[in-house]
Formats: sequence, structure tokens, C-alpha cells
Amino acid sequence: MKARVCYTNEELNRILTRADLQWVIDRAPKKGRPTHPEATWLQPYCQGLTADIGCGAEKVLPDILGLDRLAYGERGHFGCMNGVPSAADISADAGDLYFIPDGTLDSAVSRHCFEHLPDPTETIREWLRILRPGGRLAMITPNDHWQDFFNMDKDHKFKCYPSVITNGLRKLNEKNGPVKGKLIEIGKMTFLNWSFFTLIERI
Repeated sequence: MKARVCYTNEELNRILTRADLQWVIDRAPKKGRPTHPEATWLQPYCQGLTADIGCGAEKVLPDILGLDRLAYGERGHFGCMNGVPSAADISADAGDLYFIPDGTLDSAVSRHCFEHLPDPTETIREWLRILRPGGRLAMITPNDHWQDFFNMDKDHKFKCYPSVITNGLRKLNEKNGPVKGKLIEIGKMTFLNWSFFTLIERI
């Protein structure tokens, strides 16, 4: 899937620098600071140049880069995005952020996107790849131990538990590749009996 800047007609056919990504952020329409509990939970982890991966209808903060498969204004068809317009700055496949070079971002956040991608290990690898060493990935995902989210949203690719993430990270670190991560925190409930928090640092 070719990525698209959502506020211009320019198609992304090249690798984007930090300056390019900041240019997109600076020209994006700005909304107020989100107050949803999951967004406010992630806001302190937006340090430096930050991407909100799978931003959906509202970015965690207005001055970070929103990435979503739905282009800006396009309405979703599944789950909480059913009929709701996207707030993305760049339309792209969250599992293939090819246009962001290795080590470009300072941090990344994500809410309820991880479980929509088919391979947990590859998702963690790709999301850590775009971070500089020491950069942190903070994400919120549903916990299928608490409710059967897998059957609530037909776009979920697997049942999500903390063990899915820890196993995915373990498999990534066992590979002889350049991208590895350190688990900082996992499992804390972020919103009722709904979602849990994970923090991973690129090493």
C-alpha cells in the first residue's frame, strides 16, 4: 500500500527525513488536547518527534504525527471507527512504515492498533525499527482475558493478552537482527476491564 500525505495531493514516493515528518505535523489541522483516559495515559510518553500509529479518529496529542490506514476524513467500517472519520496525517499500512528510516523517531504511541496486524513479532520489530536507540514505544491494547474483544471486532487478527506481546518481543530478540527491545512495563489496566499498557524501549 502506498502511503499518502493526507493534507496535500503529494504521493510519498521517497524516504522521509525528520524534517519532512515535522513539516507534515506543522501543517496538519490542530484539534484540542484529547481527554479520553487512554489518550491521556499515553500523552506523557510523547517525547520529541513522535508517531501515533493507528491514530484513528483522534491523535494522542495534536502536535504529533498521526499514521493510519484510513486517510484523513475517510470513515472506518469496524469497531469504534465504524462510520467515524480518520484524523491521520499520513495514510499508510501500520505494519509497513517503509517511508520512515530506521532510528528516525524519538518515541511512538499506539492505541488499539497492534491487534489489527497479523504478526505480533513483526509488528513490534517494525514499530521499534523507526525509533532511535533508547526511544520508547508505549501502547494500549485490549485484554481478551477480561472480555472477548476478538469476537467483538471482526478486524482483530488474534486474541490479545500480555503474553502475546512478551512472546513476540522474546522471538524478536532471539533473532540475529539489528532491531531489539527491552520490556519496561506491561499489564497495567488503563481503562476499566478493557485495556492494558505496554512500554518497550529500543536497545
